[in-house]
Amino acid sequence: MAKKSNIQEIIKKSNVRKKTNESKKTKTEVKEKRIRKKKIKQNFTEDSTTYEAQKVIFRIKDGDKFKNIKKVYPMPIRFNKRPKIGYKTKVATGDWCKIVDVITDEKDLVFVLEPITEQ
Repeated sequence: MAKKSNIQEIIKKSNVRKKTNESKKTKTEVKEKRIRKKKIKQNFTEDSTTYEAQKVIFRIKDGDKFKNIKKVYPMPIRFNKRPKIGYKTKVATGDWCKIVDVITDEKDLVFVLEPITEQ
């Protein structure tokens, strides 16, 4: 077999470099177009089994609207993370409510409640 000349090998290597440079340019263009979301500084901590918060919001459904009751404790307290959804609790107004959802995306810990009507 005939040995390839050095010129042909140099040309192939330069073509390979051009292709890799082009692929890097497309990746940087994609990164520039991404939208960055601001992270909210939360007033509670969360670990694998509990939530620890000093301020808690109880969001009670009132028809189509919501009524927020903000509860501030003198010291941080812990809430068990077990399946809270479906449990019932007594709110500050003295009414019994059922926990429908726990929202952790907001600044404060939010429990969404639905009033229990006795029949």
